Amino acid sequence: MVGDAATEYDSTHATLPWAGIRCVLQITVNDSDRLGVLVEGLARIAELICRYAVVEGIYLQGKSQAARNLESVLVKLYVEILSYLSKAKQYVERGTAIVAEAQLDTGLNDISKAENDVGRCMALVARNDMIRSNAGLENLIKRIDAPLQPMNFDLNNICNNFQASKRASIVQWLSLEPYIEHHKQATQGVLPGTGQ
Repeated sequence: MVGDAATEYDSTHATLPWAGIRCVLQITVNDSDRLGVLVEGLARIAELICRYAVVEGIYLQGKSQAARNLESVLVKLYVEILSYLSKAKQYVERGTAIVAEAQLDTGLNDISKAENDVGRCMALVARNDMIRSNAGLENLIKRIDAPLQPMNFDLNNICNNFQASKRASIVQWLSLEPYIEHHKQATQGVLPGTGQ
């Protein structure tokens, strides 16, 4: 830096004032970087609030245990968001002396953890909704199948009778020999009890 080069020529008189100026410049640069991170965090929070307002409308309609758990973790997420916003406000109003940068980073990490919990609960609610939908479809199929079962039984009987008559006609076609009469004639000459 230019100031560092200037202090080399007159280190007795320029060193102390330049150290003060350099400290103020460093704080300004650090604060501008930190404010950039703060603005990015606020943009992310605005997105989360919009997203989870939609999630509430979709997933919190039921009264299942999973929906109640989702509501609970959403409340925790909103608490983390409000806590972060409070810290961010203090940071902007009072500077780094009151709210350390680490507190803001911790706040964003806490929001991320709460968001992960919300995601897990959303998956459970969605799974429960899908199971309920499948059960509803199964019941509907059973109600539709109930009147069709007797018709199916009757059709099977008709088909079996048709098949039996068709088989008899095929057997008659294969052999014109009157085998039934031959069988009756052969059994007449047998002594009672034969073949027992």
